[in-house]
Amino acid sequence: MCIGDSCGWGYTRFNPNLKMPEQLIQYLVQAAAQGEGNYLLNIGPMPSGHMRTEEIERLTMVGQWLKRNPGN
Repeated sequence: MCIGDSCGWGYTRFNPNLKMPEQLIQYLVQAAAQGEGNYLLNIGPMPSGHMRTEEIERLTMVGQWLKRNPGN
């Protein structure tokens, strides 16, 4: 799954429709609830190798949620 609405697995310069952290967490929970799932989330780095601030913020929020909800 891509963090944006584009299905490209690389950098997309203009992709204003990034998924919200709540959506990303929902997909993660759905994958885990099925028992044997993997959740691969694509983040296409910029040509410089850096990640966009918006992507970092979303991944940080997902990470904070995982800290509060570690599962089994």
